[in-house]
Amino acid sequence: MGFWQRTPTLYNNKEVMKEISDFKEKNFPLDVIGLEPGWHSKSYPCTFEWDAERFPNPSQFINQVDNESVKLNLWCNPYVSPSSSMYDKLMPLSGSHKVWGGIVPDS
Repeated sequence: MGFWQRTPTLYNNKEVMKEISDFKEKNFPLDVIGLEPGWHSKSYPCTFEWDAERFPNPSQFINQVDNESVKLNLWCNPYVSPSSSMYDKLMPLSGSHKVWGGIVPDS
């Protein structure tokens, strides 16, 4: 699985890239960089949508990480926030109970 590093919850795209750069500068191995819940626009429950302030261009950020030969790991839980754009679509496929106010898709 290689060497994994997790960043603090509220890191933004520039701070993540700095973390990768710091590893390379010190010749430390880095195979995977993991983002904590702060990558979501909301978590507990999750939106599964990028926080636009911390990650204004997610595609570009993902490509930057990939160009460094580092894999990206995104923290999530299975509970979908009412703020998520997929909430209404997933509602009919969800269980009867909510967790942290989010639906639990279960179909």
